[in-house]
Parts: sequence; C-alpha cells; structure tokens
Amino acid sequence: MKTVGGQVRVASVGEAPRGDTSCVRIDLFTNPGVRVAGVEREDALHAYMRFCIERMHWRRRMLRPDVMITNATSLRGLLCGYEKIVLREAVMRTGARTCRWGTGCD
Repeated sequence: MKTVGGQVRVASVGEAPRGDTSCVRIDLFTNPGVRVAGVEREDALHAYMRFCIERMHWRRRMLRPDVMITNATSLRGLLCGYEKIVLREAVMRTGARTCRWGTGCD
C-alpha cells in the first residue's frame, strides 16, 4: 500500500510491487496489534475492497455492485465480534449499492 494525495492505494496484493520503494506492507487479516505509521487499518481495508472490485471488472469505472459477504465469522477472532460492522462499512465506503450476508455470517 502507499498513500497518494492523502488516499491509501493498493500497489500489489500477495507479492512485492515492482520497482516502487515507497510502498508499505500491510497484513489486513493477521497481527491486528501491528500499526503502520500513517495508515489506519480501516482505510487499508477500504482500499483493498476498492482494488478488488476494480480488478473484477478489469478497468476503472464507476460501479455500484451488489455485494454478498460469506464466512464473516472466520474473522471473529481478529475483529472480536465486530466483523459485520467493519466489513459492511468497508464495502459501503467502496461504493457498493447493497451489502448482503451469506452463509457463515450468523
């Protein structure tokens, strides 16, 4: 991740970005106590969701998809029962039209 114009941007997912030394690695779903200076975990999650939606549609354009989240309970240990609140906020900030819950989100 890196900050561009005050906004957190995803530079790469799962591998080191090529040739860019200004990026900072953020593990969203591990080590919840680790803080990265200048980057809030919420902002990083928002940037990751936006990155994923853009990648699914292969190009940047304004989308307002309907999003279904499944297996949110798998994050209960990390988010201490706030997983639905955190994920819904991130998805809606990304620009989703709706957020629905599927299996594994009781």
